[in-house]
Amino acid sequence: HICTLLRRILDKEGIRATDEALQAIARAAEGGVRDAESILDQLVSYCGDEITFKDVFDVLGLVDWEVLHGLCDAIDAKDIGRQLQIVEDVVADGKDLAQFVQDVLRYFRNLLVCKTGGAKELLALPEDEIAKMQERARRYTLTGLIRLVEQFAELTKGFDSQIAQRIAIETLLIRISKRAVEMSA
Repeated sequence: HICTLLRRILDKEGIRATDEALQAIARAAEGGVRDAESILDQLVSYCGDEITFKDVFDVLGLVDWEVLHGLCDAIDAKDIGRQLQIVEDVVADGKDLAQFVQDVLRYFRNLLVCKTGGAKELLALPEDEIAKMQERARRYTLTGLIRLVEQFAELTKGFDSQIAQRIAIETLLIRISKRAVEMSA
């Protein structure tokens, strides 16, 4: 419903935005209407009359998906050098590491969603992004992904964030369901 509200504001101003961009704003605002509106203001002053998914990433200082895909590939390949280089690049770009951990956590949570089905309904992402995520999700076992999510969630314990709590609950629920399936098999 935040997307509808944002769309209404933009229509009044005569500004175009992709659905993915609006969904990215809503996600970044974690459901807060005022936060979403203030993000939208920043974007309008930055972009002018058209807002894209990439603009949202740039303006919010979020880490580019390609960086997260790279980290995912490096973890999969157990390439520690590459993993450390990615962290180094993120720091060199002036990104906040607490935010980076949140981004990584959200990324692996999205892989988990891809792995358990329902990606299209649950992930408000462009089609090509979902395809990339699904391809990566296939390389991991469900338990491997759950472990990764838990480990990154553990890192955010110091951050008092809703997303970390939510993901911890989601992961627990998936694990419980999974165990039930294994026991009945």
